[in-house]
Amino acid sequence: MRTKRTTILRVRLSFTEQAFIKSKAKAVGMTRSRFVREAALGNAIKPKQFAEEEKQLFRVLAGLANNMNQIAKKYNQGERTHFELLKTITSTQAIIDKLTGNDR
Repeated sequence: MRTKRTTILRVRLSFTEQAFIKSKAKAVGMTRSRFVREAALGNAIKPKQFAEEEKQLFRVLAGLANNMNQIAKKYNQGERTHFELLKTITSTQAIIDKLTGNDR
């Protein structure tokens, strides 16, 4: 069961402090609010752990990026292979959608 949070706590931060908190929260996969709340309550803040499927998708994505670089190089050399480029872009978008949850 989720706790309903109705109270807002305003805190003044310098630009540097805000940027630091934003960066740290992003690094562990949390919102800034959750990050500050967890830290203030003394809870352990652990980096986001990727599922094995996500790790595999990142590896495939890296391979597709390499394919795109090779296609771009050939394209710039005058070889116009649109089919391979479109196929690679479609595969890349499908993986990005899966990783970001946009495939639902």
